[in-house]
Amino acid sequence: MRKILTVMLMTGLLSACAMAPIPADLKGVPVVPFGEQVPSDQDFILHFRAGEPISTRVNIHGDVFAQEASTVMKVKLKRDIYAYKQWMSYDLQQWVAANSELGLEMIVKVPGPEHPQAGLIDFHMFDKKVSE
Repeated sequence: MRKILTVMLMTGLLSACAMAPIPADLKGVPVVPFGEQVPSDQDFILHFRAGEPISTRVNIHGDVFAQEASTVMKVKLKRDIYAYKQWMSYDLQQWVAANSELGLEMIVKVPGPEHPQAGLIDFHMFDKKVSE
């Protein structure tokens, strides 16, 4: 069985109505490196550092399996990315709607008659401006 899932960021409707922040709007908002404790009582900017590992856990489980699997994979970004609500920036100065800058596609192929080989989970994240 072959399933192709295109995952779209749910912020599309929100970002269409809202104005991107300007640096003055974000003065005093803490910048927190990914993996560190984020404040629970205030807004923050999440910083994904270029070259630093970003861990992602993948789980395959369910009551049909005699043996389940889980693994952690690490990827590294080519450049810094700052995330604030539905916005992103490469430099903390210019903010854009994250879903207008970054694309995400996910392909899931489950072993079966239409895919008689090992299963596949393919997560593709890309810069929309480079891919145009």
